[in-house]
Amino acid sequence: MGEDKEEASPLSESTRPSTQGAGSKQTVAPSAAQRLPASRRRWRIAGYTAGVIVCLLFMALGTVFGHFYWNSPLFREMWHQHGISSLVNVVRTGDPLADWRPERQFPDRTSLNVLVIGVDHDYDNRGQIVKTTPGRSDSILLARVDFVRNTISALTIPRDTAVRIPGRHGISKINAAHSHGGPDLLIETIRTVFGIPVDAWVSINFEGFQKVVDALGGVYINVEKKLDYDDNWGKLHIHLKPGYQHLTGYEAMGYVRMRHSDSDLMRSRRQHAFLEALRTKLKQPATFLRLPQVINQLNDALKRGGITNDQMFALANFARQLPRENIAIETLPSYEGPSYVTVDTEKSAEVIQRLFYPDQQVALQIEAPDPNSVRALNMRYDRRSRRAPRRGRPAPAAAPTPTATAPAPPAEPADLSVEEPSAEQQPAPEPQPEPQDGDPESGAGTAG
Repeated sequence: MGEDKEEASPLSESTRPSTQGAGSKQTVAPSAAQRLPASRRRWRIAGYTAGVIVCLLFMALGTVFGHFYWNSPLFREMWHQHGISSLVNVVRTGDPLADWRPERQFPDRTSLNVLVIGVDHDYDNRGQIVKTTPGRSDSILLARVDFVRNTISALTIPRDTAVRIPGRHGISKINAAHSHGGPDLLIETIRTVFGIPVDAWVSINFEGFQKVVDALGGVYINVEKKLDYDDNWGKLHIHLKPGYQHLTGYEAMGYVRMRHSDSDLMRSRRQHAFLEALRTKLKQPATFLRLPQVINQLNDALKRGGITNDQMFALANFARQLPRENIAIETLPSYEGPSYVTVDTEKSAEVIQRLFYPDQQVALQIEAPDPNSVRALNMRYDRRSRRAPRRGRPAPAAAPTPTATAPAPPAEPADLSVEEPSAEQQPAPEPQPEPQDGDPESGAGTAG
């Protein structure tokens, strides 16, 4: 009987009290979890861990969602429109941004030409922006977004490029097109002169530019050389030392605008460097929580045509994910002059063919003004500039000092452009340009 009870005891030999002496270790009976097979124990631990991770994930997602929802009216609007669909996309594809893929937002297109305009407004005597005119296009970038090749090909057009604006007389700088007729006239000028159709446009003024960059927390850029410039009339004061450094919104605005110490070509290169720095900033994880403020500033500052908010978001998301080698930005081939930039028609046609017509051979005819006519305008400007300092340069001691509240124009217009003279006054061999940047009619110039 005793032996039967011994065999029925739940304690094995290894778990019975030891009789080998007081110094021996005493064993403890295993718990229920320990008695489970090793494989079942591993599955139970994995289940507990997964449950904790899922709970933490939902808490994090809820926190991020609340941050975006309550801090961005535009995000709230987009959530009300796409919220349920986004949740379904997460379950189906794991991509909450599936609604903003190009194939969803541009279902019938394989590419899109988008015009990006940086607008420079005039200021009144109180230092306030003059909103009665569209302002000049200080920066012009035309981008072809290719959804099939996953590429972006962009062309920057110097603001001083000599063109003939449709419906106007004489030769003008291309930045005057926006001043005369807003984005529509600028788009028509680009189509007429360069043969490039524009599907959509977005514009931002420099005040909005500063706010967007500041909302991002600034950008880091390698400033290649010292930039030192003051322009009270144009409200531009740039003082940057060479080297890799953090730029605020105002400093970044000065960096992309300044052209006093070098050419429009160098200015375009700085703008390209800024765009790459901006893209790098947007890809950083730390930038993610700043996006509600960035979205708010963009929503306030951007004007657009031919494109919806959802489509802009889709384009931004598309560009953010592209590798650097899939983005090409070039400057319109041209010849620098003291005032006007002359288009190199042959090289420009080659660049436009490569960037905007990669799938077909197009007989492009660049409708640029005759180089001799532009040269004559530059010669006239050069003669005038010897008699009057350009804006931003130190004025003679007797000249009044402009102030922020009552800006004073220079002694003579900084630019050649003047109002169309009468037939009796107009010299026969020299074509007359449109009134524009730097004239009393069109306001102050910008950045040298």
